[in-house]
Amino acid sequence: GVDASNIIREVVCLDYSENVIEAMKAEQKLRSTKKPKTSSIPLIYEVADARKLPYKNESFDLLLEKGTLDAMLSDRDGNGPENCRKIVSECARVVTSGGCMVIVSHLNAHVESGLQWLNDIVVPGLRNGAGEYGWKVEVHGAEADIPNDENEDETLPESPGPAVYIIRKGSLLPKPEKTGVHVDEEEEEDVQPSIPLRFFTY
Repeated sequence: GVDASNIIREVVCLDYSENVIEAMKAEQKLRSTKKPKTSSIPLIYEVADARKLPYKNESFDLLLEKGTLDAMLSDRDGNGPENCRKIVSECARVVTSGGCMVIVSHLNAHVESGLQWLNDIVVPGLRNGAGEYGWKVEVHGAEADIPNDENEDETLPESPGPAVYIIRKGSLLPKPEKTGVHVDEEEEEDVQPSIPLRFFTY
C-alpha cells in the first residue's frame, strides 16, 4: 500500500474539553505501547473552540467535522444555529484553497429538513468565513423512499439517514467590474455568487 506519510504532514485533533483531550492522549499513549508504530504521521491533540479557531487562514488541506454541528444545533440556550454558522465560517477560513471540508451529519439534504439546514447554516457560514472564494458542495447519502400512491397511510421518513458533505474550496472569485452605475451597499451585499450543489445516492 501507499505510505500515507508521503501526502500527510500531520493530523490535528481538536476538542473543546481539556478532559477529553487528556483522555485521548492517554489512550493514544496506551495504544502505542501495545502495538508497534505503523505510521510516522504526527498526531497532535489540542484544546480549541471551533467557533474561534487559533489558526491562520488556510492552515489545513482537509477538515473533518463529525457530529459537532448536530450537537451544537440542539443547544437549549437558543444560540445553536448561530454557533453552527460560526463553526462553518471558521472551517471555511482555515481550509486551503483547493482543500476540502468533510461534514458528517444526521441532517440529510435529500429531504427538506436537511436542505433547509444546508441553506440556513452551511451556506451562510461558508460565505461569512471565505465568501471571496468559490465553493462546491456534494451531498452523499441515501435517498428518501417515495411512498406508493396506492398506500395513503405511507409517509416519507423525516430523514433517510446521515449524509456526508464534501465541500470544496475553490480559487478566489474575480471582483465584479465597476459599471459606473451606483449600487446601494446593502443591495450589493445581497448579490452573492451561487454555490453549486450535487447529490450522490447509494
